[in-house]
Amino acid sequence: MVRAALLALLSTGCTLLVDHELSQKAASCPDLIFLDGTPNSGGQRFHGGVSAPSFRGPAFPTPGKNPDSFGSTLTFTVSGGLELAGGLLGDQVFLRPETNYTATTASTTPGHEDTGFACAELLGASYDSLHDRTSLQLITGGCADDAITYDGGSYGGQPGPLAPALAWAGLPDGGGVFAAVLANQGQSCPETFPPGCFPPRGGAVAAGGARSVDAIYDPQGQPLWIVATEGADTRLYDASFGALIVAVTWSGPVAAVATDVGIVMRIHNGQLEAQLFDSTGSRRGNEAHFDLGDATAHGLQIARLGPTPNLRLTWIGGDGKARAASYDASVASAQRLSTPAVVCGSQGATFVAPTSSTTAAVLIGDALYLRHVD
Repeated sequence: MVRAALLALLSTGCTLLVDHELSQKAASCPDLIFLDGTPNSGGQRFHGGVSAPSFRGPAFPTPGKNPDSFGSTLTFTVSGGLELAGGLLGDQVFLRPETNYTATTASTTPGHEDTGFACAELLGASYDSLHDRTSLQLITGGCADDAITYDGGSYGGQPGPLAPALAWAGLPDGGGVFAAVLANQGQSCPETFPPGCFPPRGGAVAAGGARSVDAIYDPQGQPLWIVATEGADTRLYDASFGALIVAVTWSGPVAAVATDVGIVMRIHNGQLEAQLFDSTGSRRGNEAHFDLGDATAHGLQIARLGPTPNLRLTWIGGDGKARAASYDASVASAQRLSTPAVVCGSQGATFVAPTSSTTAAVLIGDALYLRHVD
């Protein structure tokens, strides 16, 4: 009986120890919520049914406007419905449901200010496998009446080869310009609804894989469109998608780090590579290289969160865990990468994005988690 009592006591102690360790682990790796503004709901979590995540960093803040209204944008589908999440500083990431619409994939403009709050146009692509056709719809995402969509046409095949992408740029007079890129065409127009450039019927752009599009400005304050095409290069187009300059001979995620300076980044053979370029397409400084010590690192996403040349980066390591780091591009000849941190609870990640200055969104299977990252 003494032996039985001792075993029972040890068993209880072991259980208490495990419970304590689990509670400590949960406290150090909280499952944050997406704040949707619904009264008494406390926000939402998405632990199943998530697919097709797509991420964009913020647009460059327009002079004279509040940088806090220019946040990141993350789109994803939940059982076919669209969700739009956005963040900037701290652990609060806000959610805007677009559940009236179904889509196979979606992409957005960078987050930008419309009437004092961040908005982002969404481009939803719905694939009809029976007829092998893709239909496009533009959803205003809080930039105008979300109840209205704009038809982007129907095209043969899956969404991938169309490589749809959107961009936005502010103007000196306070207005905005919207740009759409689809297949081998790009066009821009004033940010009014319905937009006059969707679907685009303008200048020729490089065809190829998925694209990352952003804007910097010429000396007159007019937008120049950065178009990085996967498997090809990074080009700089004028406001009307007429004249172009090949700025960098490879592609990757892009961002504006100043009104007249852009950056393109990629992970190549275990190296993080970055190249700055200005509004003439000229390179600023040499190509920067940082050895990640991981030959199979992949899935890079970048965001400039604020008006300074500092970025947040995320990627997935060869061990299946997500990483996050900060990147300082303020000195072209001496760019700096912080020591990468493993995103807690991210084993098995297939997608990760830097949703705000302290958070990352991580997709594991069909569950999307919002994690705090120091």
